Amino acid sequence: MAANKEYKSTEAHVRAVMKHNKKSYWHYNLSLNRNTDAELIEMLDGADNKLGLIKDALRDHAKKLKRRAQTETTE
Repeated sequence: MAANKEYKSTEAHVRAVMKHNKKSYWHYNLSLNRNTDAELIEMLDGADNKLGLIKDALRDHAKKLKRRAQTETTE
């Protein structure tokens, strides 16, 4: 097997991948202000895994909201 052989996707494969991605993924665009969000920009710039950092923060926030909702219903 040649080490430098390029993988060429067929048009059908590309369409199938695009269809799967459209059905499976949701995209968000995040805009941060350099002045008011500087600390967030620094955090993201310093992160090895920016998407993982954002997902972890969202999951932590969701857990807090869930706990808060549970305590409000028990009061």
